[in-house]
Amino acid sequence: MTQDDMHVVAYKILKYLDQTQKEGVPANFASMKEAAACNEQYFQAVLDELFDRGLIKGTPLKDMNGDIVKVFEPAITLVGADYLENNSTMNKVAKAIGTAFGYALPGIIEVAKSMPL
Repeated sequence: MTQDDMHVVAYKILKYLDQTQKEGVPANFASMKEAAACNEQYFQAVLDELFDRGLIKGTPLKDMNGDIVKVFEPAITLVGADYLENNSTMNKVAKAIGTAFGYALPGIIEVAKSMPL
C-alpha cells in the first residue's frame, strides 16, 4: 500500500476527524487536506466517496466544477467510526502506514486549532 492509495487517504481523513472529535477540536478543512497528503483530484474523489457512504458528514461547499472547496462542520459518523475501527482494510492500512501518521496527527490537529474553520 502506498501513501496515496485510496484506502490510505480515506483512513487518514477518517482518523483525523475521529481524533478532532475526541479532543473537542473543530475539524478544519485545510488541516484535513494536509492530513490526507495527496493531490487535490484524489482528495476530492476520496472525500466524495466518504460522503456517499455516510462515513463522514458536514455541509460541503462546491465550486462550479462540483469540487468540494470547503466542508462546514466536518465530522466522522458512527458508521465511519465503526468502519475505521472494525474494517479489515482499515486495520491493514493502520499497520501499513505505521506510527508515522500517528506522530504527525497531533501536530496537524494543533495547527487546526489556530486556523479559521
